[in-house]
Amino acid sequence: MKDTRISTAAWAAVVLFLVARVWIGFGYRPGASDAKLYALYGFVTNEAVRWEKSPYDIYESSRRELNQAQGDSAPRRDEVTVEYPPLALGLFWLPARLVPENPPGTGLRGNDPNDLNLWLKYYRTLYFAAEVLTVLGVGFWLRRRNLGSAWGLFVGTVGGAFLAYVLYDRLDLWLGLMLLGATSAMVTGRRYLAMALLALGVNFKLVPILLLPLFVLGALPAERRSLRVALGACAVFVGAGLAVFLPFRALWGPRAWDFLAFHGERGLQIEATWSSLLLNAAHLGYPAKVVHEHGSGTVVAPGAHFLAKASTFVVLATTALVTWLYRRATTRPGAPSATDETSGTTLAERDPTRFVWATLAVLALAMAGSKVFSPQYVCWLLPLFLLVESPRSWRAAYTSLAFIVACVLTMIVFPFLWDEMEHVVTASPLTLGEPSLRATLTNLCRNLVWIGFGVGAVLAMRRGAQPVAATPAKTRGKPRRRGRRR
Repeated sequence: MKDTRISTAAWAAVVLFLVARVWIGFGYRPGASDAKLYALYGFVTNEAVRWEKSPYDIYESSRRELNQAQGDSAPRRDEVTVEYPPLALGLFWLPARLVPENPPGTGLRGNDPNDLNLWLKYYRTLYFAAEVLTVLGVGFWLRRRNLGSAWGLFVGTVGGAFLAYVLYDRLDLWLGLMLLGATSAMVTGRRYLAMALLALGVNFKLVPILLLPLFVLGALPAERRSLRVALGACAVFVGAGLAVFLPFRALWGPRAWDFLAFHGERGLQIEATWSSLLLNAAHLGYPAKVVHEHGSGTVVAPGAHFLAKASTFVVLATTALVTWLYRRATTRPGAPSATDETSGTTLAERDPTRFVWATLAVLALAMAGSKVFSPQYVCWLLPLFLLVESPRSWRAAYTSLAFIVACVLTMIVFPFLWDEMEHVVTASPLTLGEPSLRATLTNLCRNLVWIGFGVGAVLAMRRGAQPVAATPAKTRGKPRRRGRRR
């Protein structure tokens, strides 16, 4: 019988998690926050629901009116486009619903400074409650199945503490919680629930679609390959994704697809791996500069456009490679075979450790090869560490420690070196200067450590579950009589 008791180390990790998250949620306020933009989206969506209009049209018209009133030039297309899928706008709308109506004559909700403060308060409280309930609820549920570890919760807690500046002020941790739910469902044999949760995550950000091939493989029966199961898993994924998206499309029209064009047109974001190479080369005379486009610093240089396009193929190639390595690791002669105890299980359920590390590897290497690598993206992986088993040696802990080092370097780049990284020369119009050598080298180190973490996740995936040393069997029969020493 499995021992499902919670150890002292696990309780200590839970206490540390709660203390850290209470401090971040209610005692810490970052200097600059994307939540202000989220609040604007939330109030715009509230007006769209109220007047049965499209929030995309309302947002664009308000931005154009603001530029005209300030005497500025007409905004670019990327400045009037909402970059998030409709489900994210629905999330921003929830706190806006709680903000009370302003007194007559003071304008609509969102115009008063108190409206923003109330929205931020409700948003962060909702975020805190969602993370704590999800992580602890899934953690205790996994413990009943002898999965998860205090070590994984510790790594996620410490990494999140270093990312406090973005943890509850970006959208990305919501995606991480959905990925935790999807991966937990997959390794416990609930494959169709896992596919539905993965589709829900895609409606927040497109990135989880890269996990689809891996999840389809993990959903297959361990004893055989079943086309029926694979098609069923894909059907659930597509059906759940459309069930979430199509109502928004029907209500808000074709502009619900705007986020696809927005991200398709983006260049190399300033913190991406490719950008760190170009920006360090700029200190040696390479003609690279930074401009502000699509809401962030974008690197403009000879070859930058080619690298931005090529990054898509790099991401797809690394995703295919990790998925192929996972397939080989689960079907090679040395892989654990189905026994009476595991008969009827899926590949992911038979070896949860291997599947969890494969999921982390796909995400990590995709982020490293992408044209955008914002600091908040690291939050996608924080909840997933709850599923990582405790290492049996320091060597096995290196990959998790590399993740923590990457979180530390991410914090150093943003926010501590951000003024040197995205160096503002003039505020109106907004022009950016050359980042400092210290900032670009630190960002390059972060990206190299992150690639090392991704490679470590691949190696951990290939190793799979670490067997516990077998206890020597007791000798049956009467013990031998020892003669007396003379």
